[in-house]
Amino acid sequence: MAEENKGGERPAIPPTGRRRKKRFFIPALILLILAAAIFLYWYYFLRGYVATDDAVIDSDPVTISSKILGRIVALNTDEGDSVEAGELLVQLDDSDLKAREAQAVADLDYIQQNVRVASIALGRARDDFGRDSVQFSDHAITREQFDHTRSTLEMAQAQQAVALSHVKASQAIGGYRDGTRQHQNKRFLLRSRGP
Repeated sequence: MAEENKGGERPAIPPTGRRRKKRFFIPALILLILAAAIFLYWYYFLRGYVATDDAVIDSDPVTISSKILGRIVALNTDEGDSVEAGELLVQLDDSDLKAREAQAVADLDYIQQNVRVASIALGRARDDFGRDSVQFSDHAITREQFDHTRSTLEMAQAQQAVALSHVKASQAIGGYRDGTRQHQNKRFLLRSRGP
């Protein structure tokens, strides 16, 4: 102790074994706790997630479209939703179709009335032909008048045939048979179809 401390500084005491152990043990304990916290966070929150930049979903993507044009009134699913066969996906506005159906019904009624008119004309032409046949056989009318009556009958038959074919065509287009609607679509829907 012969040496004096100049400037009031303490002499450096070499670290003892306990202090050396504390210097190593405390940072190691902190690192161990931090590693355990990271592991537990990964285990409970991140373990089930997979991240990728070019993922492919194992599914059957399907593009749907309508056979008719129309405004969408209700959209019951979103893109990417899973759907079952027969599930309602989209409801279209059917006001234009209802107006077209009403027009088709009116056209069918008009055509059916034309059939009635043609039937009346055919009946009248048959009656005239029957009378003129008797008169022609009795030589009361000329051959020209008789031929005219026969051509009138043939024309009435042709007009009735045309009117009946118009009715059949109109019924086929509108889905009618025997004057009644076979299927009535109140709502026009896109439904999913199974594979």
